[in-house]
Amino acid sequence: STTLQTFAHARCQCPLHPFASTDHSEACDKCHCYVCDVPVSQCPKWAEHCHATDTGKDAQKWKYLRDRSRSCTFEEACQMWLERVGFDFVKAAKTGNTARSSVGTFLNRLLGLRLSQQNALFEVFAKLVDHAVRKARREKKFDEAIKEIDGRRVEITDETVVVEATDDKPALVHLCVEVDRGITFDDAVARLAEAKKDATAAAPSTRLGAIRRKDHSAFYISKNPSPITKKRLVMMALQSQSYVPGESSFVLRIFRPKTGVGQMQLTDVLQRYVRTDPENVKEAWGAEYVDPNCSHGAKCKNKKTCEVGKRVQHKHLLCGSLLDSMRKAEGIIARRYASSGHCNVCRVIEKKNDEPTDGGRRALGLEIYGIYIDEVLDGFDPDVEA
Repeated sequence: STTLQTFAHARCQCPLHPFASTDHSEACDKCHCYVCDVPVSQCPKWAEHCHATDTGKDAQKWKYLRDRSRSCTFEEACQMWLERVGFDFVKAAKTGNTARSSVGTFLNRLLGLRLSQQNALFEVFAKLVDHAVRKARREKKFDEAIKEIDGRRVEITDETVVVEATDDKPALVHLCVEVDRGITFDDAVARLAEAKKDATAAAPSTRLGAIRRKDHSAFYISKNPSPITKKRLVMMALQSQSYVPGESSFVLRIFRPKTGVGQMQLTDVLQRYVRTDPENVKEAWGAEYVDPNCSHGAKCKNKKTCEVGKRVQHKHLLCGSLLDSMRKAEGIIARRYASSGHCNVCRVIEKKNDEPTDGGRRALGLEIYGIYIDEVLDGFDPDVEA
């Protein structure tokens, strides 16, 4: 009896509140739920589980529920953990109470769990967010807010007034922007050396170091040649030194000669590429850097206009009354091409060698894809019939 009062015990075995002669919902500080094996205060179904016992006619029922809770799936465990801290997203979805199932509430309640449970749940959350963003981008439904047109060299090459300014509205201006995304071999080598230096200086006992056993920052060459160019592709990859559950430790930041900076899953890199020394890819890197063709090769049917995979890209921005121009441009695209017509607001800063140029222009505008720009400009021209 003294031992039970000192150590944790099931409610049905409590010496202070005999199970046979007291209200089952009453419990001492050491009482645990027989089914969930957690303190009574953390049991999400205490009104039901308070009657659980290991003796009597219902003993098998409660034992079955206890064994089931111990061997539940990861999804069931996540739901149980969240219910313990008052976040019942299933109930909130049924009742329509979105405030109780918001992301802010979820992250706040997450702090009430054990650290291991926090990490497990947040890793799932990060992966779900990443999946949702990828899907929205694929379906052209993702709002990037204000993104920056980035590259080693960014230059506004042409500026044309589409609609003259009035007393209450600024002029609508069409900007042509040329972007060079390429990365030279020497720049890639310098970036890798700097990353290696930072990794060496980092504390070896960091949490990230415990998670990953190998540094994957290196030059890579594809295992198989491209079916179009018949050449093996090259790239340089850097592994993040920060830890974001579900992302950074398994996603590499990649640098390619023509298309610049991007991201790739570590598993994809290891499946499609082999690690190599810088000198082994120097010649291939230089050849790919100066290649003027798009990803479809020299025989591309739209060779004059296709820019897929090209080092130098041409962007089109409409600057001026963004709200009015966005509505009209999206309407024109939707009517003409039967697509959502969603356009992104972009910021452009003129650069040279990856640094803003002295006296360079800056602009904020609506990005219009090259395949749509002629139709959109005609739609704003009052002399062109709709």
